Amino acid sequence: MHEFLIFYAPLLIVVISLATVFIWGAYSRAEDRP
Repeated sequence: MHEFLIFYAPLLIVVISLATVFIWGAYSRAEDRP
């Protein structure tokens, strides 16, 4: 289980980062609309 965590932790961090950027971008875009 520890090896599994070490292998997937970086991938999980990348996925969460991309999801955060995507959500933040969509939110900002919605805020810009009048």
